[in-house]
Amino acid sequence: MTKESKSLFQLFKSKVGHPKKPGRNTRSKKLSAISKLSPRNKKSTVKAIIALAVIVAIGGAIPFPHAFAKTVPVPFTTDNRQSDELELNDSKVIQQGVNGTKVVQVSSMQSLWGRIFGLQPIQQKETTSTISKPSINKVVVEGTKKYQYMLCSNGNYRYYTDEQFKEPQTGFTSKSKDNCEDNNQGHKVGLTNSSPANNVTSSASRPTSTTQPYSYEAEKIDREVEKLNWCTQEEKKIDDEYIGKVQQARAIQGVSDVDFNSIVDGAYWKYSHDIGLLRASGCTIAITHDNYSR
Repeated sequence: MTKESKSLFQLFKSKVGHPKKPGRNTRSKKLSAISKLSPRNKKSTVKAIIALAVIVAIGGAIPFPHAFAKTVPVPFTTDNRQSDELELNDSKVIQQGVNGTKVVQVSSMQSLWGRIFGLQPIQQKETTSTISKPSINKVVVEGTKKYQYMLCSNGNYRYYTDEQFKEPQTGFTSKSKDNCEDNNQGHKVGLTNSSPANNVTSSASRPTSTTQPYSYEAEKIDREVEKLNWCTQEEKKIDDEYIGKVQQARAIQGVSDVDFNSIVDGAYWKYSHDIGLLRASGCTIAITHDNYSR
């Protein structure tokens, strides 16, 4: 190469320069932007961290719509029924109550912090519900059985008047106090709703001394005749019921001794009980029957 050519080459090189590598400019611009944003000292760094924490705390506390489902109990109810098979003021639970359950869909508002820390959602509102397990009601039977008359061992009786007996909570039961003993008329021997025709009538609601017949002798005779007729009718009624049960048992073809005795024994027990009450009321029993069981 001649001297003239070398000088021309050097002149061209100085004018053009070295070729620039692609991407170097872009990278330098990015680094320059990051350097401007990043804190330049320790104090600036702390301020940036605090600002970021405040932003996160405020953002996490903002509530957002939140829907969820929950299972809640369905309490059972108590069904009160009345029965004349139980005495007044007695009760019996024939079916225990069991709570049910239902699934409830709930719309609410809850923040991010609430979900993280398990806090209760706010503005909860039930939208729909579905019974998943029905409840079973508790059934309680309350007794209404009561008696108007209390028979005393001396042949008299205590009683509630018809007007008093109309009250649902007024009447004698097996747990009632002994009104016979309280009024010096022996002791209680039975209860009944049939009016005993006795020679002395004593109300349970007032002392016996307040009852004074106008013509004692005449009324005494009338009462004794009435009592005799009543005793005869009641005895016949009790006899007919017992003999009828025995005849029904005998009329059953092919009945076993066990089945026959179960019918007759029950009928005889009732017969003996009713006859005992009749005797306690002052009646004289003309004929008594034996137990006709085999």
